[in-house]
Amino acid sequence: MTRQQGFSLLELLVALVLLGLVATLGYAGLKQGMNYWRSAQQLSDRQQASRVVRELLRRQLAAAVPTPVDRAATAQPRFRGEPEALEFVAPLMAAGTQGGLYRLRLYTAAARPGEAERLMLAYRPLQPTLRGGEPPSAEAELLQQVGGLELSYYGAQLAQGAPHWQRRWHSRERLPALIRLRLPGDPLLAELAVRLPQGEGAL
Repeated sequence: MTRQQGFSLLELLVALVLLGLVATLGYAGLKQGMNYWRSAQQLSDRQQASRVVRELLRRQLAAAVPTPVDRAATAQPRFRGEPEALEFVAPLMAAGTQGGLYRLRLYTAAARPGEAERLMLAYRPLQPTLRGGEPPSAEAELLQQVGGLELSYYGAQLAQGAPHWQRRWHSRERLPALIRLRLPGDPLLAELAVRLPQGEGAL
């Protein structure tokens, strides 16, 4: 008679160890692949968001309007540029908003202390409410983790001055010809220059 031979205990243990090793390596490879896919998806989403914001800022800044000449001495200025924030008046380039002019403010802020700064756009209608009160304001988050905001302005704030790049723009009557915007934390929006059609000199 022929005796049937089975696996020994040692052979079973070796097989189980090898099976566990293969499963571990397979899981590690799958996890690495998932992490790579997730990172690629996040990068793609960020690039898409940056492109949308870049186009929005280009259109929104180019639509800025100056303070009317007959009210330049008494009315609140419609454009005030600082190194890290910008306030201006323009039609709001966003769906679902009422027509007319808005007072907009572009700036950065952190949601909580210690967190990365976000690029924000605050806005409210320029005209007062029917009761004569201040119109309600709102704000929108444009981008996260922008690493700050740096602004500069090209033009001559006085009629007899020579145009040059400046860190502030406080002219009540004139808009700059160009605005340069830098977001150090966003590679796609690292620098953006926008020409203002109604700006000083209208390049």
